Amino acid sequence: MESLNYTLTIKMTFWVDGFTKPYEGIVGKIDHINMYLYLKTNDLKILKFHIDEVISVERV
Repeated sequence: MESLNYTLTIKMTFWVDGFTKPYEGIVGKIDHINMYLYLKTNDLKILKFHIDEVISVERV
């Protein structure tokens, strides 16, 4: 929530297709109804992940 509200860069690790994948960026949106999180990466891509796929979150 701090990344979303204060545009702080964070590092998130997700479980995707049986592997852990780390991404760095800023949370752009959280869809509480459908349980999705949108992450704006440093290379200006917007990635969509289900909240259940989040393994860890840390500040950078």
